[in-house]
Amino acid sequence: MDIAILRTAAADASQPQYTKLEYAALLRGARAVTYACLSDHPQAAETTFRDLPQRPLSAVVQMPNVDLLAVPTPASPELREFLMRSGWPARRLAFFGDDRSGALAQFAQGRYLVHRESALRESGLHQQRHAFEVQGVGIEDIPPAHPREARLAITSRVLEACLRARATAPAEGPYVVGQNWGRFLQATRPRFYEALSSADVEAMEALLANCFRNELTSGILGGRPAYDAFAAAGAGCAEGLRQHFNVWRHSVSHVDVHRLGFPPVGNPYGVWLDCVLVHANTMLNDHRASVVRDLVGHVDHPIVAEIGGGYGGFGRQWLMLDAPGTYVDFDLPENLIVASHFLASAHPDKRILLFDEPSMRLDLEVLRQYDLVLMPHFMLPRLAEASVDVFMNFISLSEMSASTIHEYLAQIERVTRGYFYQENLLDNGEGYEFYPVSVFPPMPQFRKLFSTPSRWPFFSASSPAHSHVEQLSIRADLEVERYLTAAANSLPSRSAEETFA
Repeated sequence: MDIAILRTAAADASQPQYTKLEYAALLRGARAVTYACLSDHPQAAETTFRDLPQRPLSAVVQMPNVDLLAVPTPASPELREFLMRSGWPARRLAFFGDDRSGALAQFAQGRYLVHRESALRESGLHQQRHAFEVQGVGIEDIPPAHPREARLAITSRVLEACLRARATAPAEGPYVVGQNWGRFLQATRPRFYEALSSADVEAMEALLANCFRNELTSGILGGRPAYDAFAAAGAGCAEGLRQHFNVWRHSVSHVDVHRLGFPPVGNPYGVWLDCVLVHANTMLNDHRASVVRDLVGHVDHPIVAEIGGGYGGFGRQWLMLDAPGTYVDFDLPENLIVASHFLASAHPDKRILLFDEPSMRLDLEVLRQYDLVLMPHFMLPRLAEASVDVFMNFISLSEMSASTIHEYLAQIERVTRGYFYQENLLDNGEGYEFYPVSVFPPMPQFRKLFSTPSRWPFFSASSPAHSHVEQLSIRADLEVERYLTAAANSLPSRSAEETFA
C-alpha cells in the first residue's frame, strides 16, 4: 500500500505527528511516497518535505499508485468535506489524528516491508526509505537448480561421508548421541534411516531434494509439520515475516533482503519478497553471521566454527555476506548430511572438506585450504588448539546431556582464541525443560561481554515455549593486535564534513 500524507499547519507545528504516522504505517506495510499540500498552505510552493516529494493535493489525487491519503492531525468537518469534494472518497482517507485504530487497520493492508535509513546533515536529520514488496506466500514447488546427474553426484558424496561418520562414531563417552536427539531422530526420520541402511543414493537424493518439506529437517527447521502449519497459515505467514523483519533490519549493518533469498535447493518455502523466497529463520542466521563478520571480518583468514549448524543456515548467510576465511560445522551425521547437501548444492564453486576418517588433521594449514569444513561432532577434539577466531552455538547446547555440555565447552575453550558467541536456554518454558546457561560449567579463560534475552519473538523472554539468551564472551588473553588494533586501523577515518555530508 502506497500512501500520501496531508501536510497541515497543525502537524507542521508539531512534526513528531508526521514521524508517528510514517512509523505506524511502515510497521504495517504501508509506504509513504509523497506529501500532499493544500494550495493555501504557507509552504505550498515547496517541492520536497521530510525527504519525500511534496505535490499539490490536486496532483496527488491523480496518482494511480496512491491508495490512501493519511491526515496526521484532527480533521474538521470542513476539511473532510473538502477532501471528498476534491476526489478522495472515504475509503481512500485515513484520519490518523481522529481515529488512530481505524487508520492502523487501513495501513495493515499494506504490501511492503519498509526500512528507513537515517543520515545527519547540516540541515538536520534526513531519512531514506527502502520498501520491499511482499508478493505472497511461496508454497509452490521450487525446481532444483542442478540436473539430475549433478544432484546424484552431490548426494553420493555427502552420503559416503555420512556412512563413514556413523561407522566410526564413538560407542561410549560424551560424543555418543544423547537420548534426547537419538530417540527424536529415530522416531521422526524412518525413510532416512531406511535409505541410509541400504546406502541408496537415489532414495537419499529424493529425500534431500525435498528436505525442507519432509522428515530430513525435523528438529532443525521443523520438518513436515512445520511446512504443513506454514501452508495452512496462508497470509498470516507474511505478518510473521514482518515481525522478524522489524527486528532484523535494526540488527544488521546493511539491510538487503536479496541476500536472504533461499537457493533452489531442497524445495524451500517462505514468503516472496522482492522476487526472492525468504523464510523468517534466515533472518536469524543472517543477523548471527553479520555479528560474526563484524567481529572478525577484518582479520587475516578468520576461522569461524559452529556446533550444530542445522541445515546449513549460518553457513549460507556467511557466504552470502561474502565473508572471508573458513566456516567449520560440527554436527550429528544425520544433520550434517543435510547441511553438506544444501551448502554444496547452493555453492558448487566453494572448496568443501567432508569427513573421511577419524585421524584427519584439522589444523590451520588444512582449514585454510577450504571455504567450508563439515565434520561429524566427534571430530571436535581433532581441531587444533587456538585455531578458531569465533566459536558459535545456537539453540542446541541446552538440549544436550550435562556431560556433553561440559565436554563441548572445554573443547571450545581449548580451540578458541577470540570469541565465543552463543544463544541458549535462558529459562525453561511450558513443556520445554533442558539446561539453562546459568548451570553451564564456567569457562575461566573467557570474560562475558554481554548477555541479553533473545531479540526474536519465538525465543524471547516473553515466549512461553522457548526463552533464550544471546551471549558474547571474549578470551581473557585476547591477541589485541589481531582482533582490535587491526580492526581500528581498517576503519576509514571520517572528517566532520564527511559526517554531515
